[in-house]
Amino acid sequence: MSAQTNVLAKVPCTNVTGFLGKVMLEELVRRKNELGIDRIGVIIRPLRGRRAEERFRREVVSAECFALLPNDWSRVVTVVEGNPETPGPGLAAGRQVFLRQGADGGP
Repeated sequence: MSAQTNVLAKVPCTNVTGFLGKVMLEELVRRKNELGIDRIGVIIRPLRGRRAEERFRREVVSAECFALLPNDWSRVVTVVEGNPETPGPGLAAGRQVFLRQGADGGP
């Protein structure tokens, strides 16, 4: 998507707690204006008693690959708790709407 279209996209992402997911997320955040990205929704499953938001703060935000981004870079990210391996993918209805809008390019 070109930023010249004046349409801002919502982009869904999975696997951001892993190495490649972090690299992809950093690239999307760094190039968000160029790519016309408004929001990035990350699907993170709860693990070992940690909710998705906590895992995002501990495992993603503090990763070294984000060190050169502005301190408030994570404000463009919406953390969605779910399991990408299950149908739906195990999300509340409101969160499914966010992801569908991103995939469809809708408002």
